[in-house]
Amino acid sequence: MIGQAETLPFLAPRPISLIYGVGKVFAETLRRDGLVTIGQLQAEPSETLTRRYGETGARLARLARGEDSRRISPDGEMKTVSSETTFTSDISSLDSLSTQLLQVTERLSERLKAKGLVGDTVTLKLKSAGFRLRTRARHLMIPTQLANVIYETGLSLLEREVDGTAFRLIGIGVSGIDAADGTDPADLLEPAVARRAAAERAMDRVRTRFGRTAVVRGKLYQQTPAPQPADLLDDDQNEGKTR
Repeated sequence: MIGQAETLPFLAPRPISLIYGVGKVFAETLRRDGLVTIGQLQAEPSETLTRRYGETGARLARLARGEDSRRISPDGEMKTVSSETTFTSDISSLDSLSTQLLQVTERLSERLKAKGLVGDTVTLKLKSAGFRLRTRARHLMIPTQLANVIYETGLSLLEREVDGTAFRLIGIGVSGIDAADGTDPADLLEPAVARRAAAERAMDRVRTRFGRTAVVRGKLYQQTPAPQPADLLDDDQNEGKTR
């Protein structure tokens, strides 16, 4: 265990890419700006990083100093919001699995938005035809409730698991839950992310006015309705537990 006094010197010589959420594209942008090690981030005022990179910069400044406000539960449980579905027949292809993933992701995103929540860790759940369970997780730099962000993260995890195994269940969840502040800050360094976020917000407004079937993503159009996902927060006794 590292004490508070040792945190800064321990982190300083390490590369920025070790910080959760800093991918290759963002790391290259930081490198061009002269930021390669965590120590160089520590030397930059938080205001400067925020001005350059928005909320992402503010989060970088905190993490570079070892500041993480997420609560740690001593019993190992973490509040999670998730959605899952069991297939009527086993599925092994990436195309079919990704379609099911998108369906449960949209359900999950709707629930997060309705409850005013965001999460910073995405977890994929798969259960094989032989009832063997696989879970894979990825931490996000910015907490989110957007279906597009959650789906793309879950899909990157799913692609590594498609190996010919037949699966009977897929689920997606987010943990590191916190209250949304009314926005889902898009990475200013990734204009495509901002455009997709704006499109999703517009789609949400149409669905709010005309119903959730008023706008359907192309991948889900004319798909056979999937079994009703198990939204874990529907049951109060499941709230606050990871599944």
